[in-house]
Amino acid sequence: MIARIAAVLGAILAASMAGCAPVDADRAPSLLGPPPAGAGRDGGAGYRPADRVISLDIRPDHILHHDGRIYVSSFHDRQLLVLDDKTGRLLHRFDTFDHFTFTNDERDKDGKVTGQIVERRRCRPGDMVVAGEKLFVVQTFGSSLLVFHAPALHLIGRVEVGSSSGRLAASPDGRTVYFASNREKAFHVIDARTHQARRVGYPEGGRGIGALAAAPDGKRLYLGIQRGAREAKADPPDDAAGPVNPLKQTYSGPLLAVYDLATGRYVAIKSIGDTLKARGDDSSIPAAMAFGPDGRTLYIAMSQCMVGVHVYDTVDDTLRQPITLASVDEHFTWPACRDVAVLGDELLVVVGANHELAVLDRRTGRRRMTAPVGRPGGESPGEIAVSARHVTVCNSTLRRLFVFDLSSSR
Repeated sequence: MIARIAAVLGAILAASMAGCAPVDADRAPSLLGPPPAGAGRDGGAGYRPADRVISLDIRPDHILHHDGRIYVSSFHDRQLLVLDDKTGRLLHRFDTFDHFTFTNDERDKDGKVTGQIVERRRCRPGDMVVAGEKLFVVQTFGSSLLVFHAPALHLIGRVEVGSSSGRLAASPDGRTVYFASNREKAFHVIDARTHQARRVGYPEGGRGIGALAAAPDGKRLYLGIQRGAREAKADPPDDAAGPVNPLKQTYSGPLLAVYDLATGRYVAIKSIGDTLKARGDDSSIPAAMAFGPDGRTLYIAMSQCMVGVHVYDTVDDTLRQPITLASVDEHFTWPACRDVAVLGDELLVVVGANHELAVLDRRTGRRRMTAPVGRPGGESPGEIAVSARHVTVCNSTLRRLFVFDLSSSR
């Protein structure tokens, strides 16, 4: 009897871990097929598969590396995972997020409202950030952030922020966490120790958040706001390939807002819309931001935009010539950049239209390497997570993490 119980428990454990077992790196290329036509064509860059692929039993939407672990949140599957970054082994899992009340109109066959449907649903995890040994996690549709002891994924607190759909960032010293709301026109400054929060409004007209980053020196906060730019505040580089869009659409365009944390005021507001193609509207969205090693340069990955990556000089508060990335998808004219990260002298960009990770020389913009992280015709890849040695890219549809060791390519 004891042997049978042990066998059953062993089978259950094996089944629970199977979704997070590493996939043989030799099989990784077959998951994606041949490279798309034109892939890696810029500067004769090499085309290479991932060094390792981690298969998951959830759809990964947000990822980050910290202290030998990969943290994965799944909006679709309402789960949070912690993996060993060397083996891909599942260490912890969390799925008991707070509840929220969902209401919807009930209608008859003629469309007339006859009542209301009220349901109790669980929040979905979103963006994550580590501050010290604490992991802060967005609860989409909820009113608070969850706070965990990061190593053990043990829930230790909540931070009330009104509406917790949005983006997170942390100060370099780990003492402060910043949460920018996607529903309220404000961001919150949070004491990482006490969890006390202070609300700061967006610039006039600003609404929605796409990206958030704290400066390496801790003095400024950079907000990639989805809508609210005005033509009068546009600041195009002189040698841009085209005019700044006049932002004629109803909701205007995206902007970069620079907030001085010491003085408590916005010191720069820049239009970061579609500077490379004149259109009647501007649906551009800042998707992610990353600083260069010295903090003098901020890279802004743009989604739904002909610009690939904006380059912002944080000293002069001016936009420089953007980095353009050609789409090889006949149905996508824009590159659809999903995320950006910096590793030494390399700039890493997830190019959604091409389902690839582009590794560029950060100083020249020349492409050094191209790697497949998606499948043509499928959903685009998502976020990048960077550690000292490895770069990981998630793909929600494929339920996989693609892991690259870039030290061998330098």
